[in-house]
Amino acid sequence: MDAAELVAWVRGQLEAHADAEKSAYMRAYLKTEQPMYGASRPAQKPIWSAMKKRFVPADRDEWEAGVRALWAGPEREMQYAAIEFAKGFKRMGRTGRSQRLQAAEGSRSSDFLDPDAVPLVEQLVREGAWWDLVDDIAVNLAGAIVAKHREAMRPVMERWITDEDEWIRRTALLAQLKHKGDADLEQHFDFCRRCAHEKSFWIRKAIGWSLRDHSRRDPDAIRAFLEAHGHELSGLSRREASKYV
Repeated sequence: MDAAELVAWVRGQLEAHADAEKSAYMRAYLKTEQPMYGASRPAQKPIWSAMKKRFVPADRDEWEAGVRALWAGPEREMQYAAIEFAKGFKRMGRTGRSQRLQAAEGSRSSDFLDPDAVPLVEQLVREGAWWDLVDDIAVNLAGAIVAKHREAMRPVMERWITDEDEWIRRTALLAQLKHKGDADLEQHFDFCRRCAHEKSFWIRKAIGWSLRDHSRRDPDAIRAFLEAHGHELSGLSRREASKYV
């Protein structure tokens, strides 16, 4: 797989769906000056699907090269492509049938999403530094690594939750969103309490969103947490967290 060919192909596909009016709207919505093709999310989906069939990395080096090459593109949609490329691959078994690794239900993860990928994931979070990029990275890249390598990732998560970068802390708060019954709620509750004092909207929202999501599967645990520690949370976090309990 050639990274330059990958980038050229993706760019060509996005250019074919370019829409100046949608680009202006999307940039205003995201509050960004970054150039955008204006390719809608429905238009992007078949591009990502075709990309993952057409360009399959043979090994970790090719996978990471593809992610980095796409991420370096100046347009926002190129960063979306990089994230999709990072999370979308499967290793073929001896029979030729795909052996899909699902770190979290509903999330197709790559064989390459393991603790060795943490530096790359961190880089994407720090450079992305906005919700539309970070949340996808947190849930589907960082989250996939945590789900498959929970003990190995425990010290990484501990480091993330105290990082000076609020987007790294938000990643730690959102990384278990798709883990459902396998989520480590004890760790997550600890993270929520440690960030409860923060004034950042993005941290407060992440606390409430994550607790609300976990309440769908374990409402009793979330209810008990809110009864014991709800007074420590911001109003925004409490409102979000208590929506279903």
